[in-house]
Amino acid sequence: QLYFEVKEANGKVTKWAGELNSPSVLGREGWTKRSFKSGDEITLTVFPSKAGTPVGVVDRTHPILANGKVVVQANSRNVD
Repeated sequence: QLYFEVKEANGKVTKWAGELNSPSVLGREGWTKRSFKSGDEITLTVFPSKAGTPVGVVDRTHPILANGKVVVQANSRNVD
């Protein structure tokens, strides 16, 4: 899971949760528990829950950025 806050144009902040692959899959791709730090500004794409709740599956076919730098490359094999 990756937990993050989304700030909307009107200034409202919503807490989100993004689901990812298992820790072993992420580890083989170079992820560690230190890949993201509290306060990082991240850019990612999420397939949101159909229930309308602020959770979803992180779309790993697009790169994930932290503070403007690519942390995880886009990879079409990462689609669950």
